Amino acid sequence: MRRVLSHTVALWAALAAPAAAAQVRLEQPCRAPGQSVQVTASGLAPMTPFAVNLGTVPIGSGWTDETGEMDAEFPAPKTEGVHAVRVLDLLGNRGRAELTVRRPSIRLWPRPRRDPRRKVRFVVDGLGGGEPSVWLHRIDPRGRHVDDIRLGRASGPCGGLRSRRVALLPADPRPGRWRLQIDTRMSYDPAARPRVVQWIRLRPPGS
Repeated sequence: MRRVLSHTVALWAALAAPAAAAQVRLEQPCRAPGQSVQVTASGLAPMTPFAVNLGTVPIGSGWTDETGEMDAEFPAPKTEGVHAVRVLDLLGNRGRAELTVRRPSIRLWPRPRRDPRRKVRFVVDGLGGGEPSVWLHRIDPRGRHVDDIRLGRASGPCGGLRSRRVALLPADPRPGRWRLQIDTRMSYDPAARPRVVQWIRLRPPGS
């Protein structure tokens, strides 16, 4: 059963002498800040206390099972970059894996400039690994959900995509401020994570 790491870490975590190498794995090696990180390890001593460090900072502890394995989860740090996730037990068995933290981002190409109704490519990153489908949800200035468009499938450890050309706004769009949300859900959810939002302002004709 996966456990959420407590913040109580014994002092032995920093003092244990090196012993055998443990195998540490992250279910998703790239996450957005605050997203859940799921970590497992094997090759630890059975039924023994373990600790998890992020770099040199202790973030939690627990007990291995009868086979010397552990599984736990913790929130990704707010700081972007590559972080070492280290697992060690009371006997000094230890291992590490690398976690990349990256905020979702979006870039439009070419930039819509004066005509926000033109077709553009969506260049996104940071949607997570596992090759998820990427969706565009268009919300009109009144807050009404208009449609959902599948942009393609993300790739790479952090979930990047350069989409085909897609109309930025639907036909005959209402003037005002449009919300374009990109995430990995087929149905629109304003609280979906990870997500990235691009706002587009369409001026009334003749303005």
